[in-house]
Amino acid sequence: MAEEYAGARLVALLRTNWRAKAVLGVIIALVVAGIVAGAALSSTSESAAGPTAAAPQDPAVLPTACDDPDISSAVEAALALDTESEANRLLAFPSDVPAPDAAAQAEAWDRLSPAELEFQLCLHLTQEGVHAP
Repeated sequence: MAEEYAGARLVALLRTNWRAKAVLGVIIALVVAGIVAGAALSSTSESAAGPTAAAPQDPAVLPTACDDPDISSAVEAALALDTESEANRLLAFPSDVPAPDAAAQAEAWDRLSPAELEFQLCLHLTQEGVHAP
């Protein structure tokens, strides 16, 4: 019943608010990107990086990551969702995953569009307060 109420609120919001429609578009794009990244990660061989490969670098999350009001609004809307979903889930940094998966995780970051990258960096800053020194 709570899901039906939340769904009805979302539908009503989307009918009247253009910004909510834009946020939903970003969320859908992130979900699709997550599905594509997940498929790519599952098809990548664990030995692709090799034992001598250099460890991939994490993207730098700067204190200015949320300066764009559209990105900041999209992150706030994603975090306002009642449940965790692909729309508000952090993309793990390469250093946060097991070593054999770090290269594939770095590739997932590299495949993000500029808007998706900004969204993820702002989401990291907002949820974890992570940023470069």
